[in-house]
Order: sequence, then structure tokens, then C-alpha cells
Amino acid sequence: MDILDPIFPLQVRAARALLGWSQKQLAERAGVSEPFVNRLERGERLGHAGKLSMLRDALLQANVGFFTTETEFGVSLHGTSASEIRAEWRGRRDKQDQ
Repeated sequence: MDILDPIFPLQVRAARALLGWSQKQLAERAGVSEPFVNRLERGERLGHAGKLSMLRDALLQANVGFFTTETEFGVSLHGTSASEIRAEWRGRRDKQDQ
């Protein structure tokens, strides 16, 4: 997963929804500000790779898996074992996204 990919904000929002977290909860767990999470999810271009990595890491610690292919992208919430998927969200890439 590429944190600078334009798809990443959609994945963050979907992962947060699967976890039932508010933007504030994600921000607190990641160590970033709530306005940062809000701006990211609104699609603003944020060039803070360090903060984006912190968001990714907080979600990974919560058992969120990210996936991106040429035609699909999404997130999944894993259970106690990595093979147990409790919830999943998928989106389709447009030709222009690639």
C-alpha cells in the first residue's frame, strides 16, 4: 500500500468505519490531529509522509489490512488470526486513477 496513492484517503475512511472509530479516535491512536484526519478524508493533498505513516501504522495495529490492485482497492478487518476476515470494504479503480 502506498500512503501517497490518491486511494489511501478512501482506505483510511473505510478502515475507520469498519473499526467504528471517529476521526478523533483515529487521530488520538495515531498521534496526529483530528483536523489532519478530516482534511485527508476530504481529499486534500497532504504531503506529510510521516503523519500518513502514523495513520497507516495505527490502523495496521488494529488488524486492518490494505489491498490495492490494478482494478480494485480496499481494506479488511482481521480477527485474531490473519486469515480470519471479520469485515471488508472494496472499491473499483477507474482507468484514470492508474
